[in-house]
Amino acid sequence: MKRKIAKITSVILLILFVVSCASTMNTNIASGRVTEVSKYGNITTDILKSEFDEKGFELGDILTIVLNNQALEAPYGSGYPNVDTGKLIILSSDGVNISVAINMGNFAKTYSASNGTEISFFMKEKGGYLDELELRSVESKRTNNRKDYKSDEVFANFREVKVGNIKAKRLYRSSNPVNPELGRNKYVDALIKKVGVKTAMNLADSQEELENYPSYKTSYYATIDVIPLNMGVDFISDDFNAKLKEGLTFLSTHETPFLVHCTEGKDRAGFVNALIECLGGASFDEVVSDYMTTYENYYFIEKGSKQYESIAKSNIYKMLENITGESNIKKIKALNLSDSAKKYLKNSVGLSDSVIDALYNKLCL
Repeated sequence: MKRKIAKITSVILLILFVVSCASTMNTNIASGRVTEVSKYGNITTDILKSEFDEKGFELGDILTIVLNNQALEAPYGSGYPNVDTGKLIILSSDGVNISVAINMGNFAKTYSASNGTEISFFMKEKGGYLDELELRSVESKRTNNRKDYKSDEVFANFREVKVGNIKAKRLYRSSNPVNPELGRNKYVDALIKKVGVKTAMNLADSQEELENYPSYKTSYYATIDVIPLNMGVDFISDDFNAKLKEGLTFLSTHETPFLVHCTEGKDRAGFVNALIECLGGASFDEVVSDYMTTYENYYFIEKGSKQYESIAKSNIYKMLENITGESNIKKIKALNLSDSAKKYLKNSVGLSDSVIDALYNKLCL
């Protein structure tokens, strides 16, 4: 009975909130339905960006989202890096329709959204996120033109991971070697051939997706051992951990050099490589520096700049908090990250001690 009363009360409060918004903001409400849920849990609506423009909603505004008897707050931004890992962001990623996502999370699952779910947007605070947005905005700095980058390696976001106890020529990371979406695939494929990569953990694609890429069958990548995991971006979800367990177990029984990649080599690959680096005895500074190299490569972010520090705190710091279970950065810096990674791999990912040891040995001995 108490639960029923509480639910009725919350619905009444939500109705009052909506009525209040409609009366105080000159009906600046954009309403519609969810039309698509991506494999990552991002939702696309039938609300057009042009309608947002007409309502006076601009980048940097903080909006209230109402769906399924829930009122949520999120900034209207230009890309996922605009917010911390785990935070909500409102976007028009295709330039036409409005979408909502959780940076490195699954919005649809978290808030029970599906095709047909009604959704509305109200102004919460005009320009309330503008300063933060300007600090974080990086997407516009990236191009897919090789001439804009100083080397094939930088353009391909390709590099050797040699930190802590990880030996040379054991582990590499990159953007996707066969997905042509970013125009980097052929550069990556040539680079992994040059260093002799033998095994790849593909965090982004299914086997079907791989085989449908035009360059796949003639690529060097098609000749090596690859496990396609088709992972989402919610790295604390059960599905992510189950696939991570499968992928790391695969690596533990195959030959180095390894390649770990997703599409850009930034988010999923960023988390997985950070976890592997921790296991391999890397320091806090080494893990952060390797993660942030992607932002230097893609977006020309200068190391030590205010923007560099903001992005690091919003992303890799949050990842390390998750891996270690510690929220105080000073305490994380003092931890033995290898021990933390072993506990995480055992308790969260579900790897056995023997697989963890085998993976460590492949990389470090």
